[in-house]
Amino acid sequence: MILAIDIGNTTASFGCLEKNGDDYDVRCRRELATKMCENEADAAAFLTAYLADPALAELTGAVLCSVVPAAGAVIIDVLRSLCHTEVFVVTRDCAVPLDFEGMDMTTLGHDRIADAAWAAVHMPLPVMTVDLGTATTFNIVDKNGTFRGGLIAAGVGTGLKALHDRTAALPLPALVRPEALINNNTRGCLLAGAVIGTAAMIDGIAQRAAAELDRFLSVVITGGYADEVSDYMLYPHLYEKDLLMKGLGLLYDLNRRPENR
Repeated sequence: MILAIDIGNTTASFGCLEKNGDDYDVRCRRELATKMCENEADAAAFLTAYLADPALAELTGAVLCSVVPAAGAVIIDVLRSLCHTEVFVVTRDCAVPLDFEGMDMTTLGHDRIADAAWAAVHMPLPVMTVDLGTATTFNIVDKNGTFRGGLIAAGVGTGLKALHDRTAALPLPALVRPEALINNNTRGCLLAGAVIGTAAMIDGIAQRAAAELDRFLSVVITGGYADEVSDYMLYPHLYEKDLLMKGLGLLYDLNRRPENR
């Protein structure tokens, strides 16, 4: 049993990975604000309570990726002090089932590596992953398993907040599924623009990427806003809630093999 930790810009996710064939089931999923991960006392209080769950009694290791280095460092230190668990940290140098020829690896997020790795192993190639969080991040792997790069756009919530912050009258609505594409009130217009607009963006990028690659493109979406957006997409796709955590499990397995130690 492996503890997977994904520290994003806004939220850190924790989950228990149990092997299921060549993939993982994710259990005991919990979340903590990334800012709290940067505080040792807050991180220790959270992890002490989390690790007390009987389901984590057979924990044998941990894997972590973080886009906030300070938060990742605190979580690693706290884990080592609480349960002496080895933590495998995803880096740009770890073994990955992808070719990164031509990529600038100095700025490639570790979360993008985990997303693309799982998709390349479990989806027909070429494949595009879309992670809908603080940013909406696209990764594209071609038919040969080469990571070609991708795109980064403002996230659903980020766009709504920016409109609220930079205008005098636009509200910040609670994020729910919009009732219609065309709306006669400001709240509905904002929700449709954020949610259906993001769905349309993904549809359009998938179509353009497929044309550029000259073949059908598999698409898998994940992230905090994927559930809301998925229903409005027209392009065929898979919604995989635990894509990143499953990718972390894959990378843990690959790098824990004797020949890669």
